[in-house]
This record gives sequence, structure tokens and C-alpha cells, in this order.
Amino acid sequence: MKRETALLALVFSTAVVAVAPAWGDYSAGRAAYLTGNYGRALKEYMADQSPKAMYEVGYMYAHGEGTAKDEKVAAEWYRKSAEKGFVLAQYRLAGLYANGVGVEKDLKEAAKWYKMAADKGFQPAKDALKRLEQAK
Repeated sequence: MKRETALLALVFSTAVVAVAPAWGDYSAGRAAYLTGNYGRALKEYMADQSPKAMYEVGYMYAHGEGTAKDEKVAAEWYRKSAEKGFVLAQYRLAGLYANGVGVEKDLKEAAKWYKMAADKGFQPAKDALKRLEQAK
């Protein structure tokens, strides 16, 4: 009986490990980024899937770090992060919409994202929203 229980436990634990997601590590990604290992950093950030890591992926695509520069892909990653409430991503995404970088220029969409970031107390977003409203 003990042998059957041990075998069952082994099979179950192997199955759990086999279906567990492969999570990245934001800290490992950050360490890789700071040492210039952009390829590894990008891989870690992409696997992490936290809003902060998604923002970093967007940043790396926007600046061509560890990958080819691609502002459209950067906007997609900033949006993923922004939708999860990450204030820096909301601010960056708003700037992309305000300037038509990686996305079609849309001042209404820019104002929406600046307002979300401003509502969280992010002063640069408050300032940008004010400038955007004054330009109307």
C-alpha cells in the first residue's frame, strides 16, 4: 500500500510540474538588462507577464533593445500593461496616441490614458493632459 501511495504521489507531482506555467522572473530580467544582456532580459520580461514586466517589454521594443525597434509592437505591450493599471504604461501609451507613434494619432485616446495616469497622481500625466486640453 505504501508503495502504491508513493507511486501515485510521484505521478501526481510530475503531472503538476508538467502543466505548471514557466514564469519568468522580473528581478532576473532587470539584472540582465542592467548588465546589457538585453536578449535575456527581454526573454525574462516576456515570460513574467506582470504589468511592470509588460511595460519593460514595450520599452525594449520602443528603443530596439534586445530586439529590432518596433513601435507598433511597443504600443501593444504598453497597452497590455496599461490595461492592468500600470501608470507608466498608461502615460507612455498616451504619448504614443498623442503623437501617432506606433498607433494612429488619436487625441481622444491619448486624453483617456493620460487621465487614467493622472487620476493615480502621476504628475507628468497631469501636465501632459493639461497641455493636451490647452491645445484644443
